[in-house]
Amino acid sequence: MVADTIIAEHFGRLDITSLSTAEYERGISSLLTAIANEPQEELRLALWLVARRLGFAPPAGETFLEPAIRARAVSLEDAGF
Repeated sequence: MVADTIIAEHFGRLDITSLSTAEYERGISSLLTAIANEPQEELRLALWLVARRLGFAPPAGETFLEPAIRARAVSLEDAGF
């Protein structure tokens, strides 16, 4: 699953509940940096969805440039996902 790969890449393991506070904060920082620096909107969306699932995604309207992807992400936010 793509989400599992992203979590493992940025947090160092899949079970984020076992991370120390410092490890968790580094993972958050890593994922947010990846979202900000990813030039491909589709990949940025995948990263953003993981951050959203974990509860710390940046606002969709400020994250995406492509109108269709921005609309999809905003729709997910509005739906409470």
